[in-house]
Amino acid sequence: MMVKKNNSLANVDQATNAVRVVNKYSGRHMLLGSGAGSSETASSIVADIIFLARYAEQTPKNYKTTNLTFVEPEQFEFPYIITFETEDVPGITGLITTAIGNQNINIDTVSHNRHNIDRAIFSVATMPCKLIKINNAIDEIKKKKAGILINEPKVIPILY
Repeated sequence: MMVKKNNSLANVDQATNAVRVVNKYSGRHMLLGSGAGSSETASSIVADIIFLARYAEQTPKNYKTTNLTFVEPEQFEFPYIITFETEDVPGITGLITTAIGNQNINIDTVSHNRHNIDRAIFSVATMPCKLIKINNAIDEIKKKKAGILINEPKVIPILY
């Protein structure tokens, strides 16, 4: 995922790991710690071995797995950045943005076309929506103008 600059995870760098948890009742929490290196890795492995040696008999053996449902990734809502590489023809940006709009997806920004001989490369950033709608828009583009897409669009969610 891409991470917006104003997101607290954007400031995590180098060998630091971070987990952000959002809880219904207590709000947002951030856990930070070393994530790589021989000492850090060895320490976590030894801690896991000690935990298992001490508490293995007390851990639950039978986890209830009934009535669990998984949500397909296509159903999560995120803003997305979609990069298109197309034939460089007039109206291509309008065709693509119209297909996105036909899926009731709001567009945040559209980049300027970068032209490369007979190709156009540009990106569309969306407001939060479901990936299934992005995929539907791409299918619509392919149906309306077969062969206009030189490559499959790159679709990257944005963590906001």
